[in-house]
Amino acid sequence: CRLKRDVVYYRDTDRILAMDIIYPSKPKTPVGAVIEFSCDNANRMSNFSLGFCTDALLPGAASEGFAAAMADHPVAEPYKGFDAMPGCAWKIKAAVRTLRAESSALGLNGRIVPAGFSRGSGMALMLATTMDHPEFDHHGEHSDGESTVQGGVILSGRCTYLDLLPGDKMIPRYEKTWGSRALHANVWRDQGALDYLDHALPVPLFISISLSESPDALHQMEVLRRRLTELRSPFVYVPEPEPRGHRVPIDPTVLSSLFDYLHQQLDAAR
Repeated sequence: CRLKRDVVYYRDTDRILAMDIIYPSKPKTPVGAVIEFSCDNANRMSNFSLGFCTDALLPGAASEGFAAAMADHPVAEPYKGFDAMPGCAWKIKAAVRTLRAESSALGLNGRIVPAGFSRGSGMALMLATTMDHPEFDHHGEHSDGESTVQGGVILSGRCTYLDLLPGDKMIPRYEKTWGSRALHANVWRDQGALDYLDHALPVPLFISISLSESPDALHQMEVLRRRLTELRSPFVYVPEPEPRGHRVPIDPTVLSSLFDYLHQQLDAAR
C-alpha cells in the first residue's frame, strides 16, 4: 500500500479539513474506497480514539484490497454532541467528491462507501440519506464533482433527534441550543441524518452494534432499523454479541459479513 497525506477537502474560515488515503500500489484493476470520518475531532489519526474504540475498520479495508481514507470530522474540537447543519453536510459531501477526484491518480474505480462509528456514524448515514439533496453540494473542494455513495457502514451513534428515550441525558443540552422539540421540531429534524430519508435508498446499508451498548445507543439502532424496514430500504444487520460496550465491532462473524458487503458494493465488476 501507499499513503497520501493531507488531501484537503474543505477550507473553513478557521480550519482546513483534510484526509489521509491508504491505497494499493499499482493494483491490477481499479479498486473501491472506504471513507471514515474520525471520531476524534482534534486529530483524524488520533491513536487514543482509534485504540480506545478498537477502530481497525480502515486498516482492515486496506488489507482486504480497498483504498481507505480517514477524514477530519466536520465539527472541530471540543465536540459537544452537535453536528450542525447544513455545514456538516456541505463538508462531508466535499470529502466524497475529493476522494472521487483522486480516483484516476490513485488507481481507484470511483465507488465509495462511507463508514462511521460514534461521532462519525451520523456523517456516514447522512451521505447515504441525502444523495437526492443537491442543496448540500457545491461547497468545498471539487464543487462540481459527484457526491453519491454506493452504501454505508453505520455503527453505534445517533441518527435522529426526534425519537429519543425520555431519560436521554443530552436532551437538556439540545433544548438549550435548539429550543423545545415541541415548538421547534423542524430544527431538531434538520440535525438528524435519518430524518432526510423518506423513501427506500438505492443502495443497501451495513449496520452493526454491540448488544451491550447503552440503552440510548441501542434505541437509536432500533429506530434506524425500523425506519429502513418501513421504507423497504435494503440493509444488512449483524450485531456483535460480545459485551464490549461502546466499541467498534471486532467479532469475526461481524467482520466477515462486513467485508462481504464491501466487496458487493465496491468491486467494479458488480
